Amino acid sequence: MYNWKAIKKGDVNHSHRLSGSSERKKYEQIAIDILERKGETSGLMEIWFEIIKVVELEGLQKTISFDPSHLKFVGFESGKIKLTEGNFGMSQLSEGLLGLSWSAPKGIKTGEGTALFALKFEKAEKAEKVGRGVDLYIVERGLKPEVYIAGESNPLNPNFVSTKVESEGALISYIRPNPFNRSTAIGLNLTEASEVKFRLYNPSGMEILSKAGWYESGQYEISIYSEDLPNPGLYLYSLSTGVDREFGRLVHVK
Repeated sequence: MYNWKAIKKGDVNHSHRLSGSSERKKYEQIAIDILERKGETSGLMEIWFEIIKVVELEGLQKTISFDPSHLKFVGFESGKIKLTEGNFGMSQLSEGLLGLSWSAPKGIKTGEGTALFALKFEKAEKAEKVGRGVDLYIVERGLKPEVYIAGESNPLNPNFVSTKVESEGALISYIRPNPFNRSTAIGLNLTEASEVKFRLYNPSGMEILSKAGWYESGQYEISIYSEDLPNPGLYLYSLSTGVDREFGRLVHVK
């Protein structure tokens, strides 16, 4: 068993300008939590989206990118947000681009444990293997990525930072304790040699810790200490290899 301590990341303030007058910075992001459910028999993958912060959501728009050589978009399911085909731009699905735009005269409350909506994918016809953890990205093509919150003068920039995959053979074998006070340990099981990347974010999507390296097959342990974190609260982690990804939540308490 190896002890793998995450390295604290320095403060970096990258900003960029979208078309329009508002400037986006990391602290103006909002995290979108993802839960992936994979049918072991059918191969259908449902990707559920949730904003874990308690806000009054009035609208959102974004273009989602995926790899069309591995995945085929086959549908959607409404959750707290009621969607129709009219909310989607599907003209560039062959390029792996899916547009989504939704708004409501009266906002909806998020952070109540109810997913907003789901996207459904299946393995593309010529794809040999699709690992755990569907790679979805928000790109600045077509629709500007924006989330509209009541009381905010400017729209926020959405960021996918948390995914938990419900399937067997998980990369993460345990997290103990969670919630934690002084430290916690994340057990990692590698079935083959892989490049592993671990990242920790705050709920706004800002990266707090990161670690990357090449590891042989075996069992490892990632240790997170209270002094690595700026303050108690909820944090989101991502763990990825060349094939699989797993994400989840950590809670640091006083």
